[in-house]
Amino acid sequence: MPIAHSATRRSRARRLLLVAIHDRSWGRTKMAVRAARDLQEAGYEVEFLVHESTRALLQGGPFRFQTVRNHIGGLLRLLIDARVSSFKPGGIVYFDFFNTVNLLHRLGIGDSRFLLGYDCLTASLDTWDSAQTGHLIDLPDGSTRSLVLEQAEETLGLYAQIEHRLIPVPVAACDGRRGKFRCLPDWRTCRWDLEARQRLGLSPGERLVLFPTSPWQQPDRLPADSRGLAGLLPRILHRSLSKLGSRIHLVHVGPSALELPQEGCRYHWLPSCRAEEFDSLLAAADLVVSGNIAATTNVKAMAFKTPLLVLRNSRRLRRPGDLEEVERLDNGLKGLLKSALPIHPFTVWPLGYQRFLEPILSENAYCECFDWIEMLDSQKLEERVEQLLYSPLARQSMWRRQEAYLDSVSRLPSAGEWMNSYLN
Repeated sequence: MPIAHSATRRSRARRLLLVAIHDRSWGRTKMAVRAARDLQEAGYEVEFLVHESTRALLQGGPFRFQTVRNHIGGLLRLLIDARVSSFKPGGIVYFDFFNTVNLLHRLGIGDSRFLLGYDCLTASLDTWDSAQTGHLIDLPDGSTRSLVLEQAEETLGLYAQIEHRLIPVPVAACDGRRGKFRCLPDWRTCRWDLEARQRLGLSPGERLVLFPTSPWQQPDRLPADSRGLAGLLPRILHRSLSKLGSRIHLVHVGPSALELPQEGCRYHWLPSCRAEEFDSLLAAADLVVSGNIAATTNVKAMAFKTPLLVLRNSRRLRRPGDLEEVERLDNGLKGLLKSALPIHPFTVWPLGYQRFLEPILSENAYCECFDWIEMLDSQKLEERVEQLLYSPLARQSMWRRQEAYLDSVSRLPSAGEWMNSYLN
């Protein structure tokens, strides 16, 4: 009989429940799926509890999952309890803890202590390497607020009790600190589908610039002081590409089409699609442009050896008079900026996060794998886009930097290896 109990405990220890239930957890759910593949290879049985909006990331895949909708309200706690009771995991991993608590509060569940009360190991994704960044993010108006939207002090106290954390690299620095794991695409899922260019109508010699956006970057989902910036970056990108000629195609993948001029480079809007279809576009692209330094797409572009350019902004422009302090602004760009005021600094467009992420981006080899360009420096933007689209030497130089970085990250432990050490 004791042998049977021992076998049951061992079996339970090999089960993990991954929880990514916030409605803005697309990127975190992607990380969870990557981690789950590593965990499965390490011999774990993995199940998911995810938000309905991220169903597409798990549909048709190897993992069992249950979805959560926002209208569930206070019943969410009962759902989590039931999932734990039924699955009997040896560990629960929150992707991440702060986002989980924020959703609980939004649904009217003020006491989140139950998340740490299950009879199993508790772990959390430490998305931003909190030991370096802290928990205060910078807002568009220059003020700060906690990543925890309500009862911050209590939640931070709970988080401090979670000893077992998974810190994704990238975007955290690639070093040997406890919990840092390689958060890289599964190379086996990367398929090169060059017919994607033909389906978009590109002829030989034309160039494809891929610009992906997420639902949370939509102007209608943002506070009023971020909406102007949300529309500004795509217009600046379109304007710069148009100056380089009509043989450039701007392919935008996102929830809805961008409001861009009809003239200039050729614009294609494609609605958000399945991972396999998006991979085809990544493989077919000549250049990927992002406004989010932490986007999971960035590292996947590296996997496909597709050059990557990331836009940022270091200037705060509140009123038209502030534009006079910006060098080399032509009248066209000045007009775009005036219509978008106020404009705030960002590394995660259009939210901000510049000061928040500075501690983990400083001297981080990840930032050497792409061109990180100021959005308002239109001359440098146009020059570098042209080089990355047409210069084999510029493209090869970036590939070499990316390969060296990916090789370093691949030497880190996997999420499965860390969970093994936490459970044993």
